[in-house]
Amino acid sequence: MDSRIFLQRLFEGYVVSFKKFDWHTTSNYSDVTAAELMHYSELGTKLGYLVRREMNWHYPRDLCWVPFGSKEAYLYMERENKDSRCKHTIEKMLNPTNSREVTLLVASFGFLRPDSFHWAKDRLREGLLKHQSALLYAWVGYDENMGPFEIHSAVIDTYSVVECRAIPSIDKDGFWQINYECGNAEWR
Repeated sequence: MDSRIFLQRLFEGYVVSFKKFDWHTTSNYSDVTAAELMHYSELGTKLGYLVRREMNWHYPRDLCWVPFGSKEAYLYMERENKDSRCKHTIEKMLNPTNSREVTLLVASFGFLRPDSFHWAKDRLREGLLKHQSALLYAWVGYDENMGPFEIHSAVIDTYSVVECRAIPSIDKDGFWQINYECGNAEWR
């Protein structure tokens, strides 16, 4: 499976699994961040990687998957909640000291405005090295405290960008869930 398809599957797994995060309307962003990092931590372990949190002393990374016997991460993930952290987070991920040897980058945002999502997508595309691919996804809207939101995702490499969207909603018990815009994942 090539990197692009793998990253698409990561996002699809996030959408399908989101209900299990138990993010209630009374929860805060820290709750969903913890659940999301745990999701990727458990997945990395199940796929046979050593999972490291806050890896690297000078430029700590939120989460990494490291192959056994390697000192370098295969997957590097950053998770932020605020639109104001978008530029800093993307630049941190593209810093050669932090990601030169990394194959897969995952940038997850709890909230971005549409222009910030587009900036992050463009910046990743121009900043990735030839051996790298990235997954960018975010809850996108105009006001972080009030919907409507869409979940925008993009899988990016130096040659192409494919995108998919999903719609969050709240069930009758007050828990957030996510469904694809058209019933299933459509990458365009």
